[in-house]
Amino acid sequence: MAKNERHPFLVVFLTGSLSLLTVLSLVPTGLKPNLLGNVGSGTAYFLYSSFGLCAWAFPLVLFLVAFARFKDAPFSKPGMKVLGLFLALGSLCTALHTLFPNVQMFSPSQMREGVEWGGRLGRVVGDRMEETLTRFGTMVVCLLVLVLSAWFLEKEDHLVRAAQGVGGGFGRAAKWFEEHGFEAFVSAQEKAVRTFADWKARKQERKIAEEARQKIEAGSSLSKRTARPETVFPSPQPAPVVATV
Repeated sequence: MAKNERHPFLVVFLTGSLSLLTVLSLVPTGLKPNLLGNVGSGTAYFLYSSFGLCAWAFPLVLFLVAFARFKDAPFSKPGMKVLGLFLALGSLCTALHTLFPNVQMFSPSQMREGVEWGGRLGRVVGDRMEETLTRFGTMVVCLLVLVLSAWFLEKEDHLVRAAQGVGGGFGRAAKWFEEHGFEAFVSAQEKAVRTFADWKARKQERKIAEEARQKIEAGSSLSKRTARPETVFPSPQPAPVVATV
């Protein structure tokens, strides 16, 4: 091996080995401490309790780094990529805790009590965000942070392709419905339109009838107020009796 190739090989070997050891540590083994003994068990408990399911992101990232060095792929802007990883990890842990609060990952027999899907990071961040933003608002913020982290990781093109794939899927679904059930949709639409038109016509009829009734009542009360009062003739009074002396 040439001297200038020793350094890339060392990076690939170290990161790949660390990724493999982390995977072996994270594999649940029931009553046994771990596939790597107490050291692996302690590592797994720290990663699981801190990050929950997102603990598997660490060996994945290490493997991707090793693979990129093996393929001699350029690794630009490492600071932005590290920031993107932290943002993605935090938002995923928070989203898991928000969607599955207090859900335990392991049974008591596996000696990992208190390990939640979102880990401590998701619980600390998620609880405080829910107090301020509600559960729905927390999920919206997590989604926005994931999009931002994809930009830091220079993976926004994957989001664009995913959105295009979703749009294409909706288009194919619409075409399938048009080919197999379009008549049913048209019939349902026409029925809904007729129902709405009938309801609107009945509402207009009731409005006209109510206006006519109000006019009749108003005319009746006005005629009563303007009618002449009956002439009352006084009854004849008897002539006064004059006393004679």
